Amino acid sequence: MEQKIKFIIIGLIAVLVVSFALNIFTLLSKEQALRSNNTLQEDKSSLLKEVETSKQKVGQLQKQLIELNQGVDKLNKEKEEIQKKYDLVDKARQTLVDQVKALKEKEASSKTSASATAQPASNALGNDAYWAGILKQKKDLEWQLDTVRSELKTAQINNEQLQKEKSALELEAGNLGREKQDLGRQYEFVQKQLEYNKKMMESIALELVGEKNDKLQIQDSFKAIKTENAMLRRQLKNLNDRKISLERKLATAQEKSHTLESRFNEMDVLLKDKMLQLEKISRTVPSSEATAKEEPVELTPIVVRPPSETTTMPSITTPAAETSAASIPQKEGKISAVNRDNNFVIIDLGEEQSARVGDVFNVYNKANKPIGVVEIIETRKAISACDIQRENEKIQVGDKVRLKS
Repeated sequence: MEQKIKFIIIGLIAVLVVSFALNIFTLLSKEQALRSNNTLQEDKSSLLKEVETSKQKVGQLQKQLIELNQGVDKLNKEKEEIQKKYDLVDKARQTLVDQVKALKEKEASSKTSASATAQPASNALGNDAYWAGILKQKKDLEWQLDTVRSELKTAQINNEQLQKEKSALELEAGNLGREKQDLGRQYEFVQKQLEYNKKMMESIALELVGEKNDKLQIQDSFKAIKTENAMLRRQLKNLNDRKISLERKLATAQEKSHTLESRFNEMDVLLKDKMLQLEKISRTVPSSEATAKEEPVELTPIVVRPPSETTTMPSITTPAAETSAASIPQKEGKISAVNRDNNFVIIDLGEEQSARVGDVFNVYNKANKPIGVVEIIETRKAISACDIQRENEKIQVGDKVRLKS
């Protein structure tokens, strides 16, 4: 029985170890798959973000390129307008120069005419009106010359400003051209990056499909392992229930064995006392020469066994017991001892009186009134141990016992 329990316990431990190892393996594989899936999802999200940012950058660069193209066109238009203004100013300057030359020629001609007309004027007795007109004409010419000079200066200033604006616009146009080239390079780089990102996305998609298939396979294997684990747990539970029931039965059997052992030990003590009493009685009774020599009484040990196994106690061979048993009638005797702690009694009927384990006796008091029922549980040669089955009144030493019919 103990070996079976040991084998069961070892099998349970092995099943537990195997199920624990399978659970750990499945959990580790699941965690690894989840981690790889999470990393792939993170890579995918980061790549999508990079693609979106690159697309935004491309859009911004395209907008900047369009704006730069518009700015270049605007600058070209402004340059053309400034060139036209410059041409107009140049023409105005040329006309002013021509006018100044004409005024100078007129002034020279007026001086010559004035010198030529000095004699007729003197002859005309100092014509004040004539000289007043000449002075007025001179002042008008000087005023016109001043205005032309001021306009010429302003035209020169405007020309210088236009030259500066033209150089600035040329510098800005050069910068815009360089920026346009840089944007073109960046646009090409972004296009290459987009193509690379597309390829990476395709490879990641293939890897995700493979990971998804692996995950499905792992889930299927996990489900199978889970069902196997559930079956093993049910088997383990059944084995545990059987183990608990066996342990309970073993504990009850051990308790019964301990109680029986204590009872049989007390019975052995009582039997030894009885045998000593019988030996004393046999010494007082006259015997033959063969019994003159007293032989030692050997008591064999009482073997305690579970109540299911019916065993007979070894016989005690004493001459005193034989002489006392001859005087006791068969299947009828008396109670020799009572043990209240372990609920049994000793009667003076044994194997010589055909007493057997399982015989039931009615107990009668001194008034021959039935007061209880006892059952033989162990027999010896001249005495037997009986379990008290029922007790109407208190059983005492000396009460009679009679086989129940």
